[in-house]
Amino acid sequence: VHKRIAQKNYEVSDSEATVKTRGKYQKIFRDDIVLPNYDYQCAVTRIKTLSLLRAAHIVRWADNKKERLNPQNGICLSVLIDACFERGFITIDSNYKVRVSDKAKKDPALYDEIFKYDGTKINLPKIKENRPAKRFLLDHHNRVS
Repeated sequence: VHKRIAQKNYEVSDSEATVKTRGKYQKIFRDDIVLPNYDYQCAVTRIKTLSLLRAAHIVRWADNKKERLNPQNGICLSVLIDACFERGFITIDSNYKVRVSDKAKKDPALYDEIFKYDGTKINLPKIKENRPAKRFLLDHHNRVS
């Protein structure tokens, strides 16, 4: 798997990622790709507690098998921020700034918790080619908006 990634082949076919083996790929994506790229901290909150960090796919695993292991399709997020990102309460724009959706206002406590990050630039990987692809961020925004 690591050799394929080094060759920029990020595809994991559905037949290859069975219920039994998908976890292996998810673990590699988290432990060997995403978390090290983000210095083991949430790109938004800077939380460093490993048990609270997720390797979030920007374009969902189910939606694009060719990008499943792509470093540019991963972002390290804390559990809360990951859930908000997945549900569209938070998106990240092409300037890598957090945008909080108005739909988060339906829960004032949630809105208060995440609004402090609105307009802030995320912590980016030092290696530029591992930064989130802007096309993936746009795809995510269009999907959750």
